[in-house]
Amino acid sequence: MSAPREHLTALARGALLREQVEPEDQDAPFAEPVRSVRTFETAIENIIAGIERARLRSGERLPNETELAAQLGLSKPTLRQALRVLERSGLLAVKQGNAGGIFLKSDYLATEAISSNIALEESAMIDTLRARRLIEGTIARQALVAANADDLDELARTVDLLLAKGISMDDLLRADTMFHRTVARAAHNRVLEEALHVVYKHFGPIRAALQETEPLRVHAIHQRQLVAMQERDPDALDAALDAHFRYLETPFADALGRSWADLFAATAAGR
Repeated sequence: MSAPREHLTALARGALLREQVEPEDQDAPFAEPVRSVRTFETAIENIIAGIERARLRSGERLPNETELAAQLGLSKPTLRQALRVLERSGLLAVKQGNAGGIFLKSDYLATEAISSNIALEESAMIDTLRARRLIEGTIARQALVAANADDLDELARTVDLLLAKGISMDDLLRADTMFHRTVARAAHNRVLEEALHVVYKHFGPIRAALQETEPLRVHAIHQRQLVAMQERDPDALDAALDAHFRYLETPFADALGRSWADLFAATAAGR
């Protein structure tokens, strides 16, 4: 790795700019914010644009993960998804430890490799949403028959948390996770709990698409599932679950330019 050139400076926003950049651009951030449902792909485009604006060369450092996530307006899981694609494609090197950071690995932009790895990442996201529908659906149906009064009271508490005045997006996502973990515990099956944990390890970047979501809408979705469970109504639960899953599936399919039916109908039908 070559040392950064002496005339490169890290500005307050973490931008790395060259001496030749025009003065009016010197306070610009390295990367522009992401404003898209297809967040990780837009993040990739914005990172590449930042590299080009900063005129970085192989071995030079990008802003660190915290700075870059803030500039892009993304969660760290979604940023890591974008970095993973760029690392697989040979453009970046992400190193851990005290001397770690995000470094430009190559002066050559491997557009074909990046496109191929974006497709692989999108395929993994589709697999995650399909697995979520299958596993969360199985857990909720088991909880419908296994949950006791204490389980349902705790589930109602997690739903009420969504009504907190001025709830932040971070707290909204935490409350959402608490709801699903509580449903899993109500199923009284440790293997199903473990299965949910595996799904949610892959689910973080997709949940970040909830950035523009209104808490009242999330509350209504969870409340509908809670009522179905309280009433032990399997048909109402299936309808609530389908609406819940479509809440992310539909905008995700739209972002890919594909229909919900094309991506998820077979899974929804159990095929």
